[in-house]
Amino acid sequence: MATHNTIIVQSQGQAAVTESPMPALPDDYVLVKTKAVSLNPTDWKHLDLEACTGTVMGCDYAGVVVAIGPAVKKSWRKGDRIAGFVHGCDTLNPQGGAFAEYVIAKGDLQMRIPDFMSFEAASTLGVGIITVGQNLYQSLDLQIPGEHDAHDNKESTDHQAGSILIYGGATATGSLAIKFAKLSGMHVITTCSEINRTFMYEWGADVVFDYHDTHIGDIIRQETDDSLEIVFDTISTTESASICAAAISSAGGVYNALHDIRCPRPDVDTHVSMAYDIIGEDYWLGGRKIAGNSKNLEFGVEWVQTVEQLLQSRHIHPHPYDVKPDGLIGIPNGLQLLRQGIENTFSGPYLCYTRTFNWKSEATAHALIDEFIEEEGPFDGVFCFSQGTAILVSYLLERVAEDCNKPLPFQFAILCSSTLPLAANSTYFHSLVESLDHEDEARIRSAEDDQIAQLTGPVQIVIGSLVKILDFTETITRQPRSFFLDRELSEIPWALHPDICSTRIPIPSLHVIGKEESGLRESSSIAQSFFQSKKKRVFEHSGGHDIPRSGLEVHQMLSAMEWVVSQSQLPTE
Repeated sequence: MATHNTIIVQSQGQAAVTESPMPALPDDYVLVKTKAVSLNPTDWKHLDLEACTGTVMGCDYAGVVVAIGPAVKKSWRKGDRIAGFVHGCDTLNPQGGAFAEYVIAKGDLQMRIPDFMSFEAASTLGVGIITVGQNLYQSLDLQIPGEHDAHDNKESTDHQAGSILIYGGATATGSLAIKFAKLSGMHVITTCSEINRTFMYEWGADVVFDYHDTHIGDIIRQETDDSLEIVFDTISTTESASICAAAISSAGGVYNALHDIRCPRPDVDTHVSMAYDIIGEDYWLGGRKIAGNSKNLEFGVEWVQTVEQLLQSRHIHPHPYDVKPDGLIGIPNGLQLLRQGIENTFSGPYLCYTRTFNWKSEATAHALIDEFIEEEGPFDGVFCFSQGTAILVSYLLERVAEDCNKPLPFQFAILCSSTLPLAANSTYFHSLVESLDHEDEARIRSAEDDQIAQLTGPVQIVIGSLVKILDFTETITRQPRSFFLDRELSEIPWALHPDICSTRIPIPSLHVIGKEESGLRESSSIAQSFFQSKKKRVFEHSGGHDIPRSGLEVHQMLSAMEWVVSQSQLPTE
């Protein structure tokens, strides 16, 4: 009998890698060789709260089609790249989970992975995509993206359909919901913690509120002139339901939740959706049997076709994610991290500077640094690593350019393994793009080497430097260069380059780089070039993208650090 490795529920709260028989293939299913899986809160909640011993866990996956059932209508072929949603921990289909070497999935309900998207990225989409479809379109009946104007490649502002509150916008489902709601022409209001505010604007939110604010629901109602009628609560707790109830218009409205949570107001209609409904089959949840409904499957099939088009056109892309090691063996540890939450796993504070690297995002990072200096400073010097170094270089350049006679907030800088410094200034951005014609813009968005080579002048220098670092860091960002370049010009990262930007930073600096990080040589050199040569020292260690680790090199670096401090204006004993 053929077998494969799976994550099986051993008992309530316990799961382990288990050798299991290959699953039987239902007629309307496909068999997939798994390449990546993603973890969701529903995974650990099923494990801990549901009676599902003996079932395969997991809902989100990506892989390659290896067999197609005879009743599958979608035109799958062996070898196709596929991703989507399955019902893990399903007692009526115990071999149907995603955490396995081979997955069985409802064939007509799965998505084709665009050629430019990695398996890891695609594996994060299933639950979120289905949940957004059920809530925004099957339940709330928003306009399906693209129906109003099949030829418009931009998020609609001419077909405004009203306002929606997406509570919990920084969650994986919430961020996707923001994108889809904007594509449907909605005015999007959302909530998140303060550190995710910039992230929410980058994903398209029009108004962002900090859910920590006292009386946040009342504040939202006031700011919306008591007119908000539609809410999608991606958190779905008693507390979030109460906040949403306070935000909804006094005339009533509609509240959509992901769990069996009700809006406490009788004049507000509550709708609860479960992603498992989309499969159209019976299942057990919370000790009761839920009957399958073929209409849910019919909607899901049509919805997935829409999503495939939006993924292919890059209107939709995955929420930021982390790749963890060890494959199936590492899943139990991942489930524990989800249970605990980051606050209970890593001590704070958590400061998120930038996510998409356009000039507006970099400017927000600068403002956050200013705020931190104001609250926690003053500081004598600054120590930076990798992206932190690049942001610090950009920050100091901006401060010198604003007023070269004003003292900088640091008197020396120690900068390690710099990535590429990026602009945070609209003037720099506009100076580069004002000379571009439509052909130049198309060359940039193509992200192709032969097209970028045809650019001229400063833009060729900037984009040329950028694509090198994007290619080098693709294994880290898990995004190809097209993800960053196939955008509106204002959303593209614009590299700072010493041949274009004449500003120089006057404070003493130590630049540290490893011999093995060859892909960052050019970026590090660019960062170094922005500092005055008489007060600059470079230290090279034998490692890679890291600080020195050997005893001798640690002492050498300490000596270099003492030198840079001595070159500053700090008093010496």
